[in-house]
Amino acid sequence: MAQLTAEERATMRAEHYQKYEDLAQQIGIEELVAILPVSRERITEALNGDDHYLNTIPLKLWDLAAGADKYRLCHGDYRLTFKAPFTPANASGLSLCDRVCVLKHVARNH
Repeated sequence: MAQLTAEERATMRAEHYQKYEDLAQQIGIEELVAILPVSRERITEALNGDDHYLNTIPLKLWDLAAGADKYRLCHGDYRLTFKAPFTPANASGLSLCDRVCVLKHVARNH
C-alpha cells in the first residue's frame, strides 16, 4: 500500500475535523461539553502529554458518555440510548464510534 503524502494526510485531518465539528455544532457544543467523561483538567493533562487521541482516558468512559448501555457494554454487545444530547433528532444514524469521536473532538477543540 502506498504511503500518503503530507498533503493527503493534511486533507484527511481537515476533513475529519470538519466532519466532527459539523456534528458537534448540530448536537450542541455546550451540551457535549457537559457530558465529557472526565474533567477539563484531565483532558488538558492528556493533551499536554502528547495524547492527542485521548487514549489515556479509558474507552469505557467515552462509550458510557456517548450513550452506550452500561449493562450490555460489559458483554461485548451494546445498545445506544437516545438521551440528550444524543437524541433521535440529532444523533440518528450515528454509531457509538461516531459519538465517541464527536465527544473527543469537543474535548480537544472546545
